[in-house]
Amino acid sequence: MKIIFQTRKTLRFRCLIISMCFIVMGYGCAFHPQGTRELEEAGQINDQNKLADIAITDIRMDQRKAAVEKIMDQNLLAKVALLSDEEISLAAIEKISDQEILADIIVQKRYKLFSKPMIERITDQQVLADIALKASDSESGRAAIEKLNDQPILANLTIEKDLPEEMRMTAISKIDDQQLLTKLITNADFDPGTQEVIFRKINDPKQLVIIALSIQPENMKIGVNAAQQIADPSDLFRIVMESQNVVVRRVAYLKLNDHKLLARLAKEPKDPAVRIATALRLGKTTWKEIMGQATQNTLYSGDVIGAMVLAFSDPVMKNSLVPVLAAYFRKADTSRLPELVFLLNLYGTRALAEDYLYCGNDELRNAGEKWLLNNGMRPHLSRKGKVSHRLHWGRKK
Repeated sequence: MKIIFQTRKTLRFRCLIISMCFIVMGYGCAFHPQGTRELEEAGQINDQNKLADIAITDIRMDQRKAAVEKIMDQNLLAKVALLSDEEISLAAIEKISDQEILADIIVQKRYKLFSKPMIERITDQQVLADIALKASDSESGRAAIEKLNDQPILANLTIEKDLPEEMRMTAISKIDDQQLLTKLITNADFDPGTQEVIFRKINDPKQLVIIALSIQPENMKIGVNAAQQIADPSDLFRIVMESQNVVVRRVAYLKLNDHKLLARLAKEPKDPAVRIATALRLGKTTWKEIMGQATQNTLYSGDVIGAMVLAFSDPVMKNSLVPVLAAYFRKADTSRLPELVFLLNLYGTRALAEDYLYCGNDELRNAGEKWLLNNGMRPHLSRKGKVSHRLHWGRKK
């Protein structure tokens, strides 16, 4: 298991070595009053091992109870609890104060009825976590988690692959630490439903920024949701400047309305696409001018494609989309593949999806096929297997 939260070393339960031979050899005579040795009175004995033998094997219930009352050794009490009938076991359990031994009895599922009362007596957080992981019944596991309040231990529990889903959700419900929740959602491999549950618990704006900037591409929906919840213009500006995710950056860019920060975006970003889109947004240029520069090669088509992702929709831009894509496809430049996929999803048509499908690039072929399937379409049979005449990856004019 990959531990992503610092906790103290996991405590190991003490191994309770129980030998059934110990019960049988030398003590069979105690089961019958006419055996080869006389029955001993617990009140006259102080030896802890002998008292444990009486508690387990004696036929007289009063002597067994008396023996348990005199046993102080925690391991011997555990032995009595595990090898006796219910009444004597409960008497022994009530005298056990060692939390690891109590946990071991719970894990060994001896008298499930006693598990919850024993768990109530345990305060050691790591021992409770170990019970949650090792208990054979989910009821005991959930009871242990309910007593947990150590946030890193709870967080580590949630990433245990063998933890039942119901118990995982119980652990998540008890985590309030915003930084730990952010670490879980950005570092751990959860299914989308679990990620959504974790995300709904996060309300710290600083953590939302971290999520928007660090979320993995396969979990883009969470990153987009984080960006949508951010209101501070400086945080939105940071996401536009730093995000490597096309969609998350677009969400932040379109939310940003601070004129001073937009003016900075027209000059400061290393990505020319952000500068182009912002110049357009501030009225310093038009799509007609941008497309003219792109056809004359004074603007790189890849940068124009990046600007198309950020900009608001415009009829001139839509009409110029295919020529700009064609110029870029000829370069066989893979740096803007995420933008190309996004533009297909944003402005796609059947014809454009089929262009992607037969352009000669595997990632774009997959994007074209997915778009057609999502829109309930199949490629025209007349085009099947034929290279696109409009968009061809790496083909010169």
